[in-house]
Amino acid sequence: MTTGADHLPRSLLRLSALCGLFAPIVFTAAWVVGGIVQPDAYSVVDDAISDLGARTADHAWIYNQIGANLTGLLVMALAFGLWRARPPGVAGGLGVIALAVVGAGVFLDGWLRLDCRSLDAGCDNGGSSGLAVAHQIESLVTVLGLLVSVFALAYAFGRGERWRDLRTPTLIAGIATVAAFIGLSFVGLGLGPRVGLTVWFAWLALVSRHLMRTTREPRHPDIQN
Repeated sequence: MTTGADHLPRSLLRLSALCGLFAPIVFTAAWVVGGIVQPDAYSVVDDAISDLGARTADHAWIYNQIGANLTGLLVMALAFGLWRARPPGVAGGLGVIALAVVGAGVFLDGWLRLDCRSLDAGCDNGGSSGLAVAHQIESLVTVLGLLVSVFALAYAFGRGERWRDLRTPTLIAGIATVAAFIGLSFVGLGLGPRVGLTVWFAWLALVSRHLMRTTREPRHPDIQN
């Protein structure tokens, strides 16, 4: 039986996988560089990543346009390829849809900006404007999408022949992501999300690499090159 990937040009699948491989690099570089250009009072352990894109942040475009907008587009491009190559079943579809939601949420993060950084005098929870409130809602939806994507795909990968090798690494990545978000947040409100997102994006790169490998496998005769 052929899959959606068997009817999609190899070049598009490769491009989709390449986008997924670049997403972790772009996102990580953006929050690292964006943090460096903030005042010395900014702490990667105690301050949120979102503070880098706040209206009062220094060089906010680094996070907003590169870390958020560009990364979001890259994740959505990967979701497109995975949708065509996903394992059969409801879980596979749910996982890829959740991944697309993550991409959309990260993209919107660059426009739904906080009013201020936590290090700014008088700043309370990022501000109370409509954009700041929308940012908080978007962040919750995005984190939910992160968790649904990894655990739904962990289940789906175990049921798909092409993807079975990724089931255990995906499950481990999901557990590690949750542990980092919750456990390390007690150490610092900025540390938990940073480590959790690093784990999740590392998993995304693993999935992207696997998708790239599938483009080199023999295909059905109706494959377009």
